[in-house]
Amino acid sequence: MTGKVESAIGSMVGSNALKAKGLQKEQEANAIKLQTSELAEAERLEREAMMRRERAVGHGQFHSLNSQLIMILTHCNRCPPR
Repeated sequence: MTGKVESAIGSMVGSNALKAKGLQKEQEANAIKLQTSELAEAERLEREAMMRRERAVGHGQFHSLNSQLIMILTHCNRCPPR
């Protein structure tokens, strides 16, 4: 906002230096807004990736336990009844 005001005042009084300073502040503010939105998106993607990894690990544990159970049941089915 300050950059826009300085730029407008610079235009009104004919000061190229003040106008340039205002435009520079506007560009800096826009760069910060862009960086902030990019960081927020990166953090969102990191959270999503973490949740997917946790789910994958959980599924891996389930499959590991399931395969162990199948091996036990298969072995028990081969054994003669007591």
